[in-house]
Amino acid sequence: MVEQDGKCLLILPNGASGKLVARIPNGLMITGRLMEVHLSYGKISAVCEVPDEPASAKTTIGVDLGVNTLIAATDGETAVLISRREAKATV
Repeated sequence: MVEQDGKCLLILPNGASGKLVARIPNGLMITGRLMEVHLSYGKISAVCEVPDEPASAKTTIGVDLGVNTLIAATDGETAVLISRREAKATV
């Protein structure tokens, strides 16, 4: 992408014909690395690679698979215990 005279232009190679120039509307931001561009009947579709940003977890749950207790899980406030005997009895 190139900016000329306050306009954002997308310049694409077009083999022996030279290059294709497409104007990007003001306010439209292409974030990440441009991977693919598809042209079809006056419409441009761009595929960008955007790096993953680690998101902070709102809730963390700890789970323990045990011998006497089948599952013990907690979110720091509430605990859930599932007995192995009760699980076998329901199966």
